[in-house]
Amino acid sequence: MDCQQLTGDQDYRALLSDEHILREEQELNIRHQKLLAAREALLYGTPDPDKLNRTSTLDRKNEFSAAQRNKKLLEDLRKTKAKMTRNSRFHATKAKRLSNISNNYWSMVRNLQPLWEQACKGKK
Repeated sequence: MDCQQLTGDQDYRALLSDEHILREEQELNIRHQKLLAAREALLYGTPDPDKLNRTSTLDRKNEFSAAQRNKKLLEDLRKTKAKMTRNSRFHATKAKRLSNISNNYWSMVRNLQPLWEQACKGKK
């Protein structure tokens, strides 16, 4: 914008380009997002990622040990799942036998119940 444009009959506000308005709006949006992030950090106690110092030796050591621990846990979970699959096949056959034994027991109880009831009545 030069001085000749501002000295005429035109209003200086009309000379502001849409680019200038858009740029200001973008800057305001960025400031708004930063304020919202700061508010959230204060409300919920979440640290600001820009302020975290992740380059220290202790942080790198902790990250490495956490990665190793996670890897070991995943391997243990995989082994446990495989073992449970094997055991479930084994226990499926055992469950059939147990079910048969249980059915036989209760049928015996049902058959002997009348005899037991008679024996109890005879003692009275």
